[in-house]
Amino acid sequence: MRDEADVSERRGAGGAARVVSGVLAVLAVGLAAFSAWQAWERLAAERRLAALVEGGERIYAALEAWAAETGAPPPPGSSRSDGLNVRTLAPLSTRGYLAGAEEILAQLAGQRVTAYDVTGDRFWLVLRDASDPRLVVLVARTDRFPLVPETWLEGLYRVEGSRLVKIDLPPPAAGHGARQDAGHG
Repeated sequence: MRDEADVSERRGAGGAARVVSGVLAVLAVGLAAFSAWQAWERLAAERRLAALVEGGERIYAALEAWAAETGAPPPPGSSRSDGLNVRTLAPLSTRGYLAGAEEILAQLAGQRVTAYDVTGDRFWLVLRDASDPRLVVLVARTDRFPLVPETWLEGLYRVEGSRLVKIDLPPPAAGHGARQDAGHG
């Protein structure tokens, strides 16, 4: 009788060990899947930010080229013929300063520039990602941005809450920022 009880206890202990082992295996697989998902999310956010930055660089170059030719960036407001339309990026997109405006706008929240302002030869505009509203890029050459008034900003910045983080850009290529079609000039 004692032998049967020993066998039973060993079977019970072995069964419990298998259950614990199975639970640990499921936890390990779950943890690995969660880690992979987080890595994928981070990579996707990095790609979206890179696309915002690339679009911001192109808009910055177009605004600089416009200002070099006219003395100032286009004023805000689509009701003016030379005013920047935040939904189409005209006149930059219609007068040869910015190619591919549709692709830039397609990645933005509401398919539009979130905000734009000009004071004299200074400008700033905000680009917000359509998929992740936490991804925000400021394109600026100004000391009039409301988040940090009287602080000179030039280039692209990631907006993180109430902080601006400068985005380091490679030096512009020769001819970068000039009109993008041969018919103007």
